Amino acid sequence: GAVSVGAEAGGVSLLGRPLLSATVEAPVGLCLKGDELTRAMLNTSTFRFLVEGTDAKMKPGIIGTRPGEHAEFCLDVSRLQPGEGFAALLGHMVSYEHMGKARVTCSGECSCAATDVDAYVKGGKFSVFKAHVLDLSRVRRRPGAALPPRPDCGCVLKATILPDSGSGEFKFKVLSLMTASKKGELKWGHQAGFNVRPTEPRSAKTEII
Repeated sequence: GAVSVGAEAGGVSLLGRPLLSATVEAPVGLCLKGDELTRAMLNTSTFRFLVEGTDAKMKPGIIGTRPGEHAEFCLDVSRLQPGEGFAALLGHMVSYEHMGKARVTCSGECSCAATDVDAYVKGGKFSVFKAHVLDLSRVRRRPGAALPPRPDCGCVLKATILPDSGSGEFKFKVLSLMTASKKGELKWGHQAGFNVRPTEPRSAKTEII
């Protein structure tokens, strides 16, 4: 007869062993997009959450529009050992108009090379998602350094709008943020964050610009 789910044969479960541990967490594993990004953003940030576009094609994200404006995102590195590396994917919009550049830096219990990200693409008429991947590593907090603003914020990833721009404008829009132990684990996230739509009616924080 048919074998029911959970039945055993010869003392061995037909379902086999679980693929993932029930008790061990991955060292890092953030995956946020749309308004979820506000959960990781510090209140010292000057970017804000907005939804652009029409109801048929709405594009939510964290947006800054002037040089010096910045967004600071918390990354939990508490399960990493000092010196252990990991990867972060910053999903952002690129477009043929309005866009500027942002400098991405790290602080706190992590380090990375400062990187300038240009969101302006000359020519064409398009606005699309692009993934910028960064290499980071866990470091020890310097003696006397300020404590993290909250327990899950040992590492702060900061994007600051620069004063130079190929478009003549300075908009920078963050669409998604991911972390993983290795770059290869981010490959399925390269389209995360752009084709997201709000599931609730518009509010004051989901205005169109």
